[in-house]
Amino acid sequence: MKISEKYKAAEKMRPEHTRAAVLNAAPKVSWVDDTHFYYGRDIRTNSGKETEFIMVDCESGGESSLFD
Repeated sequence: MKISEKYKAAEKMRPEHTRAAVLNAAPKVSWVDDTHFYYGRDIRTNSGKETEFIMVDCESGGESSLFD
């Protein structure tokens, strides 16, 4: 494989080209207070994808679902 072909193959793996294929690659977190934050996690379903919101306790390391 020529070096130019290697560069073209590597370019296809950059985040802007793979973002749609990777779920939860860069979650956006929202802080509630000094020790708690929540984020949305996408889940693939038969009808597409759904978002599950998770609360995280930084002191215990525990996670819980925000909504049932």
